Amino acid sequence: MIKGYVINEGRGKHIFKRAVFPGMKVPLQDLYDMYKSVYKGKFDIGFLEWLEQTKIPKNCGFDIVVEEVGEDTSFEDKLKDVEKVVEEKLPVPNKLTAAQIADLKIKDNPKVIIQQVMSPHKLRRALTLCKGRKGKETLLKYIKVRLTELS
Repeated sequence: MIKGYVINEGRGKHIFKRAVFPGMKVPLQDLYDMYKSVYKGKFDIGFLEWLEQTKIPKNCGFDIVVEEVGEDTSFEDKLKDVEKVVEEKLPVPNKLTAAQIADLKIKDNPKVIIQQVMSPHKLRRALTLCKGRKGKETLLKYIKVRLTELS
């Protein structure tokens, strides 16, 4: 049995089929009860991995806090493995193609990613790919600022 909660340390957001305001805590047991028909597994480390990968957006201020773990003694080791896997999935800015840069979404935190891209050619190509696409105005702005910094 795992005791803990998911806390919102960012902006208010409609997530987990409810409004979650800054500082609000959502118990893990409630989330398991809500999603057990979708998850189809036991309430253990696997559920926390699934929750982090499918329901919690990246870089948006939601953290999983585990207060107490029942009989599972290797939980902390597994939790460290989960954190490593999540960190490895973050995009490496210099290895992104121009098309991948143009496809970045706001939830991917494009400002930070674009600030780390060092190739003006790649940024100009991404700028061309973004022009005229709906919903890419913010990304265009970030790319233009970075291009002026590199020039």
